[in-house]
Amino acid sequence: MEGALGISANEDSIESALRRGYRYRVPDYQRRYSWKKQQWRELWNDLRALEDEQTHFLGAVVVVERPGNLNQLDTLEVVDGQQRLATVSLLLVAMRDRYRKEGEISQARAINNDYLWVSDLDQNKHQNLTLNTFDNEIYNTLLTTEADRAQDSQLKSALQYFHNRVDQTSLDELDTLRKRLLRSFTLVSIECNSDHSAFRLFETLNNRGLELTADDLIKNHLFNVASSNREVEYERIKKQWLRIIENIIPTDVKPALFFRHYLMSSPLLDIQESITEYTLYDRARKIIDKEIPQRELSLENLIRDMADAAELYASILLADIQKFDDTSNSSVNRKLKDIHAIGMGASGTLLLRLFQEIDNPNKAFEILQLLEAFLLRQKIVGYPSGAASDRLYARLCSNAFDQNNPVKRIKQRFLEEVPSDTEFRAGIVEKRATLNSRTRYMLRRIESDHYHGIDVGNGADAELEHIAPRAAFSAKKYSTWPGHLGVDEEVFEQYKDRLGNITLLESRHNAASGKHPFQQKKREYASSKYSMSQEIADQHQEWSTEKIQSRTEYLADVATQIWKIEPVNNHR
Repeated sequence: MEGALGISANEDSIESALRRGYRYRVPDYQRRYSWKKQQWRELWNDLRALEDEQTHFLGAVVVVERPGNLNQLDTLEVVDGQQRLATVSLLLVAMRDRYRKEGEISQARAINNDYLWVSDLDQNKHQNLTLNTFDNEIYNTLLTTEADRAQDSQLKSALQYFHNRVDQTSLDELDTLRKRLLRSFTLVSIECNSDHSAFRLFETLNNRGLELTADDLIKNHLFNVASSNREVEYERIKKQWLRIIENIIPTDVKPALFFRHYLMSSPLLDIQESITEYTLYDRARKIIDKEIPQRELSLENLIRDMADAAELYASILLADIQKFDDTSNSSVNRKLKDIHAIGMGASGTLLLRLFQEIDNPNKAFEILQLLEAFLLRQKIVGYPSGAASDRLYARLCSNAFDQNNPVKRIKQRFLEEVPSDTEFRAGIVEKRATLNSRTRYMLRRIESDHYHGIDVGNGADAELEHIAPRAAFSAKKYSTWPGHLGVDEEVFEQYKDRLGNITLLESRHNAASGKHPFQQKKREYASSKYSMSQEIADQHQEWSTEKIQSRTEYLADVATQIWKIEPVNNHR
């Protein structure tokens, strides 16, 4: 069937789609495999529920044909449908492996040679489906060796899911399921004669963004516009997009978060409102279609700037800034690690602009210190984030760096929004201290800044030790603790996770203190290199909820002074 978009469409069974004599290839600019248990379970349940003579439609696969050389197979570049193709292939791998295990070698070989691999005219074998650079090594391992040898990934998890299901079926049922999958599951294969046709069709098929992320839709719209405009160097756009993906994917941050932070930070765009994940695609489309032409910018300028920002963003996320001299870089990166321990959140917008604008390492460090205190106070108090935070950082990006003293402007704005000393102190005294990187960071800073103890760095050997065990009333190994505490379990519940009941301890001392009563724990605290733990051993003969409360209040007073934003000195 020919269409106005320059396409041909045919309904294929899985069997015919995988035996066409082509190789399917997912280009590197596509997202990684991302289907999860819900999608795997739905596919498996649909397969098992299928009756004889029934068919099940999987959806559309949009491809662009790329001719090969004389002795090479033609390639079908997958624009849409990689999730379905990869998942079906992994289910076939699970079926193949089960046949091998049961000694059904001919069936295993048929699946392998007919559907998972394809041979060219020289009888060289190739993967029938090749995933993008970020996934294909793992996928190849799953195809060729035991799954246990592959590194953890969504692909490996999918195969393990199907292995579990397939291994629970009889061989007769497996034969039935294999035939249903190959012959009763269908999809529409849509071949496009150009990239432009494929991207237009993709946008039509997914105009509601179903099963797609905002970055998928942005990429498709960008490529659609670029491929239809003769004044745009389309290949350059693809190359820069790949730069973005290559930098962001290894950080394990969703690309949509980078795009949001980039758009709100970019001096090219000067956006001062919040961009949420929900509004991201519409906002990006408006920028591409209307604002770039209005600002007399080229699409190449935008995508190149975005790719440069992606490289910087990855450096921020990995705390690997290399902008200054070695000593300054070390200090800046250490401060970035502290910010990550607190939780960077929406401040990625400000961080991006900061390292684009500030060339003086002392000013950069000063802004990071301000952000560190601001973020921690907000997190401890529980100030709402979201749109308000996005607007704050977007407006700072727009306004603060045009002034002679951006540090002063940022400090002024933070002082308008930061929780007060009273709020911050109450947040520490009245709330649970979660056993996470933020609590460890706080105790590290208190150790080094207040106790003048060792420089704990990023806390490689700084474990969080509950002085009175959290399970003091529920675990038999702590049977002596209820008597020492002198309160019932209901009262203890209110105190066990307060900051005052937690200290830093080396792993060996933490393991040794273990289940013991307080008097024995004190011996480990006294031998610790951490001054705060030594103080507990020196100053306390017993441990109780009153001690927890008083130490929590003391640490809250200390924290209020460490993470303080001093008023602006207008005479500076």
